[in-house]
Amino acid sequence: METGEKCIICGSVSDSLEGINILGKFICTECERSIVDCNIDKVEYDRYKESIKENIWEDNVL
Repeated sequence: METGEKCIICGSVSDSLEGINILGKFICTECERSIVDCNIDKVEYDRYKESIKENIWEDNVL
């Protein structure tokens, strides 16, 4: 049985405390690194942006 936090970007579940929490939503270390290293002209950037918008922004602001 999986315990821990589920990453809002990739969906993996982490039992470690590594990663970041933003307004109660978890992003694993691998996704955090990918976001930081991603160029804004890449398709992945838009995917990260939309996932953050849907899972963090809309849940906490709207």
